[in-house]
Amino acid sequence: MDLEAKNQTPTVLRSNERRGFISKALKGISSLCLLKSAQAWDLSFLNPQSFFNPQPKSVYLEKSWISETRGKVVSYANYLSAHSYKVVDLHELLKTHFKKRRVCNCIPPKRLWKNIVPTLEVVDLVARELNCKEVKFISAYRSPRYNRSIGGAKKSFHMENVAVDVNFGCSSWKAMKAISKLRRQGKFVGGLGVYRNFIHIDTRPMNIDWGLYKKHRS
Repeated sequence: MDLEAKNQTPTVLRSNERRGFISKALKGISSLCLLKSAQAWDLSFLNPQSFFNPQPKSVYLEKSWISETRGKVVSYANYLSAHSYKVVDLHELLKTHFKKRRVCNCIPPKRLWKNIVPTLEVVDLVARELNCKEVKFISAYRSPRYNRSIGGAKKSFHMENVAVDVNFGCSSWKAMKAISKLRRQGKFVGGLGVYRNFIHIDTRPMNIDWGLYKKHRS
């Protein structure tokens, strides 16, 4: 080996060592990122458009939901998060799709996804009218099998992903008055069912009332 080759060898080795160190560091960072994503999934990176129009907030998804639906819940949550809600918590909404009563509920078919958007906008509007900080979802979409298992109506709007049962953290009487007022003002059209511990809201193309306090509503 000549003198020139001897002088070059340490430089090549130092360069390889630097590349090896950088590679190990990047792998470590990638592992930390994967661990973090397993705890709380930030869905914005799954939407190509999010690079140009970042979502206002991420949606937390349980790891079991992702495995049970083979990732379908990620797509649905990403679709819903593209719409802006001030009070509605999408994680609380999605929880209702994994309830079990002899059979397990599920994520709605993609053709029904758009149906829930107007209803969630009404829920968000009512929550703001009531100065409600948190909305608890009792029920949203129901698969036909799940709807039968809980004794739901045969033509329930829950099966069309149009209806929700919610608790606004106040009495049903107070919530009913706020919803009725907004509907009289023409803010939405749909069904209003009042129960002791929750309110049913849907956006069918006609107004209809049932349940408690019906005689007090106009």
